[in-house]
Amino acid sequence: MMKIIIRKLRKEDKKEILLLKKEFSLYNRKEMLSERISFFEALSDIDKFIEIEFEKALKSVSFVAESNGEIVGFIEGEVKQAKERVFDKIGYINEFFVTDEQRQKGIGKMLFNNLRDEFKHLGCRILKTSSYIDNKMSIKLYMKLGFIKETVSFVKEI
Repeated sequence: MMKIIIRKLRKEDKKEILLLKKEFSLYNRKEMLSERISFFEALSDIDKFIEIEFEKALKSVSFVAESNGEIVGFIEGEVKQAKERVFDKIGYINEFFVTDEQRQKGIGKMLFNNLRDEFKHLGCRILKTSSYIDNKMSIKLYMKLGFIKETVSFVKEI
């Protein structure tokens, strides 16, 4: 039986996380997004983008899933302030990824539960996230985790 360890992201994870983030980005664009949406999400420099994303993740609430010493998934979020609202602290999930080989094994739920518990500890009472409309797998996961659909955003080239 495979042992999964969920722990906070560390600076030493950089090499593995950059590879995973690249896999995540390429997977999203190739497998999850329609050609039209991919057009709007194109990156001029994917390596620079994921490097910046890693530095942001170090400063936010981030966890990794480790199996046999290898990182097989990550989740990253931040606390957003909404002082004018009753729920003034919102836990927002920015990125959530488990490698293809490790999906459907409960790792995503473990990562999610750790992030949710940390957000609760930080005073958040609600969670938010977003997903590309074409990413049916992501939407299915969030619905299974108890999220409800809230908004739809639109994009148009001008």
